[in-house]
Amino acid sequence: MRAFLFFAAIVGWDELSPGTRTLIRMDRPAFDAWAEKRKVRLKERLDEGAAEHIAYFLLQSRKLSDSPVVSPLRAARGENAEAVAARVKAFWEKDPVDERHRLLRRMAPAWPRERVVETAFRFLRDRTAAGSIQEVESLYQQRGLSADPYPPSMKAVRAGLDFLGARRSFRRVLLIGPGMELGSRFGVDDNAPVASQQPKALLAMLRAKPSQFDCIDVRAEIVESLRGSPCAAAIGDIVDTLSGQYDLLIATNVLTYLDDVELAVAFSNLARATAPGGCFIHNDTRFAVRVAGEAAGLPVREFKAISLGEINGREQFDRAVVHCRSK
Repeated sequence: MRAFLFFAAIVGWDELSPGTRTLIRMDRPAFDAWAEKRKVRLKERLDEGAAEHIAYFLLQSRKLSDSPVVSPLRAARGENAEAVAARVKAFWEKDPVDERHRLLRRMAPAWPRERVVETAFRFLRDRTAAGSIQEVESLYQQRGLSADPYPPSMKAVRAGLDFLGARRSFRRVLLIGPGMELGSRFGVDDNAPVASQQPKALLAMLRAKPSQFDCIDVRAEIVESLRGSPCAAAIGDIVDTLSGQYDLLIATNVLTYLDDVELAVAFSNLARATAPGGCFIHNDTRFAVRVAGEAAGLPVREFKAISLGEINGREQFDRAVVHCRSK
């Protein structure tokens, strides 16, 4: 793997665009204090996200146990307690049944088993109780950081690339948060590869292979899983200071975990990492992405609803959003 450097530090006050400084309504001391608090909370959210994946895997993996598979939502309601207990025991006491089980055991926070499972249950109960779009958005901005790449969201990337033009080539490409297949509340496919397929899927969409194709993810385990993939992978957060500039940046199901301040800081950082004439494609539906993009100098060029087709009996929609830096 070639040398590829990212700095794991939140973008500094001096690196924020003037528009972003105005938008977040902080002075330097307040921003520095916020950045320190976010570092602590980031570690907590990584542990909480790992706990969710562990719970979804142990409840739904058919390889893990012969006991009946348990719906996470039913388990969160207190149903099937005997089967849940058997599966919790199998996860921690059984020799790893596959790579996914082995990896999740390594990722497990140093918490009591009950807390790990309850973390996932709490999110499911809160998600079910959320009555408005704003409540759902707020919940995700506080939720543990999921590693689920959710392949259907690549349709938003396809729509964004179509908007930019089928004949356009990108020499330097950055994929942010490719994730990996650990299982989600919607199910666990024991036969699916653990490593994310996003890098390969993105390359297949591009007109020509880029001369530089990089990936960053906040989880070291994801970076490790991408060894041998088409992209050079490194640890990095979307509000980290990025090195280099790119003609195309992609992030699906990443911005949804950021509150308004994190979003503004992330866009200031992304704007600095976008080459003149370059573009950033994502799928966040909030109007706040328009505001944050404008403040950072990365205005929206396309904001389009797209259908993901029918999933679990209901038609699902996503958003293809394209921001571009002026030449």
